[in-house]
Amino acid sequence: MSLWQTGKLPADLYSPKAYLLKSLRNRLLDQLRMHERNMHQEIGFEPNTDAYIYSIEDIMIQEQAQEEDIVRIRKAMEDLPPRQREIIYLRYYSELSLADIAQVMSLTYQSVRNLLHKAFIRIRELLQTTFSAISLIMMNLPDPDNFF
Repeated sequence: MSLWQTGKLPADLYSPKAYLLKSLRNRLLDQLRMHERNMHQEIGFEPNTDAYIYSIEDIMIQEQAQEEDIVRIRKAMEDLPPRQREIIYLRYYSELSLADIAQVMSLTYQSVRNLLHKAFIRIRELLQTTFSAISLIMMNLPDPDNFF
């Protein structure tokens, strides 16, 4: 964006492609940081609703659940192949269109669609195994009512 506003290239520019990739990476990191900040600011309820008043415990439980979900999603993202991870970041963190992603990654439009679809299938599989493992652990815990 600064290039568009100033109309000048940096003096130490040695490769336009490297400059654009570095700019894209920095933009992705900025949006990720902004997203994380927004996640911490949300407390899970509308301030003007009187239907239910959340207790501090409810809010803490919800925040902890959100943090655990974020950790699981990040872990699933880390387990994706690099190209699938890149396409997810370009689409949802950089908010690029599929056509723009095709240009950036030197792929056809249909290849971008297919790769994005495969990435979602893989994430679902990874999250499903995580939630299945948690369910299995929870099923094997003793009943709290009959514990003592």
